[in-house]
Amino acid sequence: MKRKNEIESLINSGQYKDIAFDQRTGGFKATHIEHNFDPIKGWYETVVQNAGFRHGHEVILEKEDHTILNKRNIEGTWDGMYFEIAAAENGTPNNIKNALKHCAKKIKTEIAVIFFPNSYEKSDFIKGLNKFKGLEKLNDGQYKKFNIIYLINKNGDLTKIKP
Repeated sequence: MKRKNEIESLINSGQYKDIAFDQRTGGFKATHIEHNFDPIKGWYETVVQNAGFRHGHEVILEKEDHTILNKRNIEGTWDGMYFEIAAAENGTPNNIKNALKHCAKKIKTEIAVIFFPNSYEKSDFIKGLNKFKGLEKLNDGQYKKFNIIYLINKNGDLTKIKP
């Protein structure tokens, strides 16, 4: 019932598009009409949103306001928590560390979603995560402890990491 009311509220607001609910998985997705998709890499966000949706998560891409100088926008909410997407295009440990740093720059980020448009090795992810964790001792804002990290590949396969 709660989900039905939420869906109706988003539809009636006129501020969201691509609203869908999957009765089989419980997945829910919506995109704010002022969410900005990069013309070249915007498909990353679409793959991520659809992967979460298919796996039974609530993934809402929110409005991104680029009219305020230096404002850091997050992607939206994932199961009610703020999330940020970063791509690790070559899947090397340094690339993965930098993707996690990108997510950490957004102060509100609770969930980091790392998208791999190409392939990656689990061992490289672990090395990259350890490099990222090594930044904690610097205490300079590069590190953030996330509630959850999701790894998603171009096929929409999703792996949950509890850091």
